[in-house]
Amino acid sequence: MCCSNTANSVPGSSYRPLDTEGPPGEPSQVDLFRKASKRGPPLEELIGLVALDSGLRASAIAHLSSDWIQPHGESFLLDVPKFQKCTLGVDNSGKGGDTTKGGVPCYDCKKRPTNQDWLLDRLPDGGDCWRPKSEAGYKGRTIPIKENDTQQILLSYFDLNDIVASRGTVCNRVKNIARRAGIEEITVDENGGKQFWPTTHDLRDTYGNRLARKGFDRFEIMATMGHASVEQAQDYIELSGRETEAAFDEKW
Repeated sequence: MCCSNTANSVPGSSYRPLDTEGPPGEPSQVDLFRKASKRGPPLEELIGLVALDSGLRASAIAHLSSDWIQPHGESFLLDVPKFQKCTLGVDNSGKGGDTTKGGVPCYDCKKRPTNQDWLLDRLPDGGDCWRPKSEAGYKGRTIPIKENDTQQILLSYFDLNDIVASRGTVCNRVKNIARRAGIEEITVDENGGKQFWPTTHDLRDTYGNRLARKGFDRFEIMATMGHASVEQAQDYIELSGRETEAAFDEKW
């Protein structure tokens, strides 16, 4: 068990990115997590690498499909849809879930509010479908996938599978990978509840921090990550500014 180091936390956030630079002669937390992802079963490799290299939220990874993969030169993009039919839930007969295509909308999709002004009259099926969290995400965004190992697992996984998993499964698989990587931290709050690090959102913040270190400006970060405001993207730039020893010289 280890205590969380908040020195590298994103300003105004309770989340903490993985370190992209390790001690001299040692791998970084990002390197350890990447290698541990690739040592796991295909589902964990997919979840771990996509989380690291796209900044997608757990809900988006859960609903990822082959339709999101679009050719782009010698690589490809993840084209995040405005909304998508969800079949990850289980119906009253027990059919469906994250192992078949015949399910009903999952709990998360059912409970998401649909009364925001920007959603009115835009969603099919009474709103029981997956959709991005914010209006910025609803406007659509594409995420270039640059790493070869992430490209390969995306293609090979969806050659054999149609769906990923539930949001809860995505979060639990991230825990498995962190444990295998030897970077998992567990703290106990005042009520005895356990808090695990890193979470899928910590990996999202890791991606945002990497973009800032590579020189992407706040508008580029906002567009790539689907932030609702430019201030959220600015947080990553402020964090990267405090870590000048590990700054990259060039963009991707």
